[in-house]
Amino acid sequence: MIRFENSGPEYALNALLVVVMLVGVWLLVTVVRYVRADRGTRVSMRQAVRVRWGWVRLARMAGLTVTDKTPGLLAQITAQKDGPTPAPRVLTPRIKVKPDPFGVIVQARTLPKVGLEEYQKSARFLAVHAGVRPAGRPRQGGDPGRALRPADHADHAPAHRPPAGGPDALGAGH
Repeated sequence: MIRFENSGPEYALNALLVVVMLVGVWLLVTVVRYVRADRGTRVSMRQAVRVRWGWVRLARMAGLTVTDKTPGLLAQITAQKDGPTPAPRVLTPRIKVKPDPFGVIVQARTLPKVGLEEYQKSARFLAVHAGVRPAGRPRQGGDPGRALRPADHADHAPAHRPPAGGPDALGAGH
């Protein structure tokens, strides 16, 4: 039998070191992606962060939440028989925000009583508070239970880009 008498502090220090290294690598990759991105994509990346951070509050203001009166597992376990009933949970749809050079694409999960129609009704409200200009109506995403919403930057319009071969690709140089 092997004994590790003083392994507690060493183990905690090693685990902390691994966590710090993983966070450092993630931060480095994020910074490199940001620095290598073009100007429009950088604006979109900042906008995507603002949308993610403000989503829960914004969804509650837009009425895109559902109140679940059934207590969660932990609340059921810790509840006392004669004590007060646990508070109901407020469920918010999960979102994925993807930046692109011209705006952000938001994919939102749906919940019971919060479907595509509710997203369409509150589309303008969501766009104004996210600081974007809607690029299209919310539509069914790739999977059932998902709504997709593309959006452009409010202050950035797509610029004309020359063809990949330069001016000579259009025959202007001959």
